[in-house]
Amino acid sequence: MIELDIEKPNFVSTIIVAKFLNLSDERVRQMTDEGYLVCEKDGRKNKYDLIPTVNTYIEYWKAKAKMIEQNMSDEQRKIKADADWKEAKAAIEGMKRDELKGSLHSSDDVFAVTQDMVMNIRAELLAIPGMCAVDCANAKTPAEASGIIRDAINNILNGLTEYEYNPEKYKKLVRERETWLVGDHEE
Repeated sequence: MIELDIEKPNFVSTIIVAKFLNLSDERVRQMTDEGYLVCEKDGRKNKYDLIPTVNTYIEYWKAKAKMIEQNMSDEQRKIKADADWKEAKAAIEGMKRDELKGSLHSSDDVFAVTQDMVMNIRAELLAIPGMCAVDCANAKTPAEASGIIRDAINNILNGLTEYEYNPEKYKKLVRERETWLVGDHEE
């Protein structure tokens, strides 16, 4: 449990700061002695304003990282940049592999498949008046005509619930995008 000073509610002990920063109590005292962390004395105990102390610690590590980067030689920077580039290229190739296996889909492909499905549903909905016109005209009551229309809509919606994911559609889109298909024949 965090013990807060009633007079200074944001001030905490060395132990609490150590827990927040994942350090030992001794390391917190050492950083205070070195001037990296600021505290107030409360008798023989150090009290730290928690939020500024955490921010100071973060700035300490940012400065240390910047100093390490500045001390890198041009050759080390080149090696690091080359390693970063290879890592990025490997990640891209991994994503391409996953896309080819069908475990990853591009947003454009998902959009195309979804748009195709929406256009099919739209066409079916627009066909309802033509499909139902004669039956509705022969209906004896408005309720019967309403039932005919409702049945037609339910048939379309039931067809939609029977939609199944087809990985082949996505694989074909990937091949087309990668220009692996020339006409209907694979290269």
